[in-house]
Amino acid sequence: MGDLLHDVKYALRMLGRSRGLTLVAVLTLALGIGATTTAFSAVDGVLLRPLPYRDTDRLVWLWNSIPAARVRSFPLSPPEFNAYGAAEHVFSGAAAVQPGSYNLVGQGEPERYIGATATQNLFDILGVSPAVGRGFSPQEAQPGSDGVVLISHGLWQRRFGGEAGILGRNVILNERPRTVIGVMPSGFDFPANTDLWVPLPLSAGDATAARLGSQSLRTVVRVNTAMTLDAAQAQIDGIAKAFYARHPQFYSGSAWKVTLVPVEEQLVGAVRGALWVLLAAAGFVLLLACVNVAHLMLVRAAARRREVAVRLALGATRARLVRMGLMEGLLLSLAGAAAGALLAAWVVDALPGIAPGNLPRMAAVSVDARVLAFAAGLAVVTACLFGVWPAMRGARVDLVTALRQGRGSGGSMRLRGRGLLVAAQSALAVVLVVGAGLMIKSFALLTAVDPGFRPQGVLTLQLSPPRARVPTPGQEAQFYQDILERMARLPGVISAGGVSALPLAGAGARAAFYAQGQTEEEIARSGEVQRRMATPGYFQTMGIPLLRGRAFTAADDAAAAPRVAVINQSMAAAVWPGQDAVGRRIAFDRTAGPWYTVVGLVGDVKNTGLGEDAGWQIYLAYGQNSLPGPAAVTIGVRAVGDPAALAPELRRAVHQADAALPVYNVQTAERVLAASVAEPRFRTALLGAFGALALLLAAVGIYGVLAQSVTQGAHEIGVRVALGAQRSDVYRLVLGKGLLLAVLGMSAGIVASLGLARLISGMLYGVTAHDPLTYAAAAGVLLITAAASCWIPARRATRADPMVTLRHE
Repeated sequence: MGDLLHDVKYALRMLGRSRGLTLVAVLTLALGIGATTTAFSAVDGVLLRPLPYRDTDRLVWLWNSIPAARVRSFPLSPPEFNAYGAAEHVFSGAAAVQPGSYNLVGQGEPERYIGATATQNLFDILGVSPAVGRGFSPQEAQPGSDGVVLISHGLWQRRFGGEAGILGRNVILNERPRTVIGVMPSGFDFPANTDLWVPLPLSAGDATAARLGSQSLRTVVRVNTAMTLDAAQAQIDGIAKAFYARHPQFYSGSAWKVTLVPVEEQLVGAVRGALWVLLAAAGFVLLLACVNVAHLMLVRAAARRREVAVRLALGATRARLVRMGLMEGLLLSLAGAAAGALLAAWVVDALPGIAPGNLPRMAAVSVDARVLAFAAGLAVVTACLFGVWPAMRGARVDLVTALRQGRGSGGSMRLRGRGLLVAAQSALAVVLVVGAGLMIKSFALLTAVDPGFRPQGVLTLQLSPPRARVPTPGQEAQFYQDILERMARLPGVISAGGVSALPLAGAGARAAFYAQGQTEEEIARSGEVQRRMATPGYFQTMGIPLLRGRAFTAADDAAAAPRVAVINQSMAAAVWPGQDAVGRRIAFDRTAGPWYTVVGLVGDVKNTGLGEDAGWQIYLAYGQNSLPGPAAVTIGVRAVGDPAALAPELRRAVHQADAALPVYNVQTAERVLAASVAEPRFRTALLGAFGALALLLAAVGIYGVLAQSVTQGAHEIGVRVALGAQRSDVYRLVLGKGLLLAVLGMSAGIVASLGLARLISGMLYGVTAHDPLTYAAAAGVLLITAAASCWIPARRATRADPMVTLRHE
């Protein structure tokens, strides 16, 4: 213990004697450890921490799919839910949920919340109980007895101020009174972003064949502990096959399939690869920082050669000297880890404001004890990474030579082992710069894609009137038309229109369709179509080009009007190639109808993302909506000047029609477009920041190595000049050595990048992972950085007076 305390005191004294070098080392490590700790906190919160449910690995979603028609992940019908959930040898329980929106009125402004109807056993299957109150009782799962609600902890705090008397309180949801019976625990969020839960009554009639095709139940099941997921999938395949055989009138000719997807995979699967890539990139930054600090430690060891020689002469062992050097490295690492943890805490606090809104489990991302333990572990690892070699090099001193050499006797311009550091820095930096370059080019190509509409000057807002408020399609259309007319009369408004789902908001409702005259083979190849409801004025307001025919008019909403549809050009070209689609007829049920006549052809709109195909799209008039679904509309208003300034007037126009109707998601269409690329923007920004940090660390490292080389090689430079070498020769000597090492490292880095870039290939759009222009640009940037880093040491070497240098030597 005494020796350890002595080593600590000695290390602190040595670090204090070279405060500048110590400060640079701590800041360098803080950047590396801070970046890695930040990335780890995201990986830990999103991927590594278990979900707040019992035995999460046993929880899976059941989804329907029709692979042959490219239809995937849609809910079960009630008969399917009953058939599959009853397989007790496979599942210990099955629950169903139906996400929806709920308007809450009373005690302040009307507000809209995301809710879910859920079967009574949902919380039992998840293994979660309310923090306050109770869950649903079996009686409350019966039709007519379901007038209760569970609320989230967040809703309890935001809307009701966390009042203790919340239990038993009556609230009005979608014009129906319900009683609050419980509050769920803080952090409980199932399905994602849900604020409240109401019972989902399922009657005996729901199990009949008449409900086939009502694909509305999102089903979560708990797999029996004695069964693997693969075995459960095999069992459910057999059960589904037998079920299809019992109902040939519905499933005949369709290759349906039921797929088991783990709940955790459903939640975080889309972001898993990106987060691991970001952690790997942060690890490269940490390695760069370690290489830089290793060089600083070598410089310190070179400056203390005489001191080390004296200690050896007085009887100190080399092992003791190595241990003392390692203690200095450990103290530097701990200081860097502390500063890095503070930096990570600051960045993590800012993450919710810059991360995409669909990044799951952001509430679990924090710098807590687990993350601090990770940072401490990094400190020990980094101490070993940069401390062992300098400590061992510093202890290998020739006593006679070291004691005989005077101050400034350093040897030559040969970089020896430090040249490896320059090469390593260049290799690590080019890997990160290539990755950042690929992401930047991909993002630039993605944002250059035509979305199919003109977002400039458009403000959007959403309304979800309860179905009881607009029970028929005609009433729904008239209600929206009244609001749109009020908005159109406002000063500065050019036009207004509504749609069931905005562009870039997802495929929306999807349905199989039939074109009149299609053969059975053509019907089998048709696949699905994205279906949207639209009002007159929608295409004009959103700037969607009308290519043929006409758009909807007010007459199309009349109950007795012929049913009409507007389709996009991709659908027209695929279903009626080389023919005029206007005047053709389509239906969603080829036996019962109704049939819709195509009256217009519009341009393709990006609904599922800028990087995705537009797909086949069909628009129906709101007044002719005979298909099931909740009442909802997103209104777009095109205005003169700043459309956001119209928001208060638009709210008033809505409340003049219905004072209890919440207005939500008020945002410009340009913001909608920006939000659609929030995730690739976030990835690009982080990788770009890591790439820039890598360049900075590489530049500092190359400069430090060459500057020290010039200082130690002053004698050699003086001799060369005294023998007739020109200043340009000295300049080329220093610059050439630095660039040669940088090029060697860069070459190794490019080879490594060719393999590692495949890890981000799934995140790229319009560019391959081996894009030659990006690699060339990355190499050019690194060469420029290396040349700039070499310039100052080379310039200093050419200005040295050889007579002064040789006299000093």
